[in-house]
Amino acid sequence: MITHYLNLYQKPKAGNRFIRRYRVYNYKHKISALGGFDTALCDVAIPLNQAELFLDQYLGNRIAIYVDNPAAAIWEGFINRITFSVGNCQHTISLDEMVNRAAVIYTLTGATNPTSSSIVNNTDSQAIYGIKAEKVDLGFQYSAGSAVTTAAANTIIAQQAWPKASSVPGSSGGLVTLEMLGFYHTLKWEAFTSASTTTPTLTTIITADILPIDNTGVFFDDTDTSALAANAQTINRNRVRGQTAWDVLQQLAEIGDAANKWVVGISPTDPNTKTRRLYYRAFNSTIVYTAKRRAE
Repeated sequence: MITHYLNLYQKPKAGNRFIRRYRVYNYKHKISALGGFDTALCDVAIPLNQAELFLDQYLGNRIAIYVDNPAAAIWEGFINRITFSVGNCQHTISLDEMVNRAAVIYTLTGATNPTSSSIVNNTDSQAIYGIKAEKVDLGFQYSAGSAVTTAAANTIIAQQAWPKASSVPGSSGGLVTLEMLGFYHTLKWEAFTSASTTTPTLTTIITADILPIDNTGVFFDDTDTSALAANAQTINRNRVRGQTAWDVLQQLAEIGDAANKWVVGISPTDPNTKTRRLYYRAFNSTIVYTAKRRAE
């Protein structure tokens, strides 16, 4: 396999400083029509003390993968899970179950819209990893139970505000395995709610309701709307059941413009501005093939 290199940067919440470059093995990635850079997996061969440093400090850090072009990454995102085996034990730490902003909703008998508890935050976790929100629906209740639902939100924060680590029996492989996610996955961290029943255009839903996100300026530049094409189709903006921003964006892409489906996602990092932006546009139906020729 052609040599692949991983450039490691700070966590997006902290900045964009370059930390170190690693050669990676067993690399593979996925790029999706919706979202863009999706998932990636690789192994890094490093000494034990550096492996412990990965587990302790580099979860959530931005990465970029380079191959034959040092100016253009073939994939980029953030480290979502780290696994390392030493001796007879396998250690894993992940962002999957982390929730540092929580609310609980319930619906009173006979009511149309749900009632939400107070939002509970862990600002220490948010200052390191960014805001990862979750809204849990407890279903129907006969009477108001705000105290109970707030207690449930507090329990979620107490139990899940920090990344979860685990250790299980396993053989030593001498490699650190990194599982990575593209930045569009952070839109799943944004709990979306709108009590309005107006019917704006699909593009207005994005600019007025989705882009004023919790993680403003962290994972992409939410003030940059230059990659959002105008879509005149309209939709009811009422969303009260705990959808994420990504849930809504997927729906807007699938609706399309009455002729074609649209695509939505996060662009690669601009080499000049060092920022990313949200794009939303009709899909490109032109088929393009790229091939490299080699003389025998």
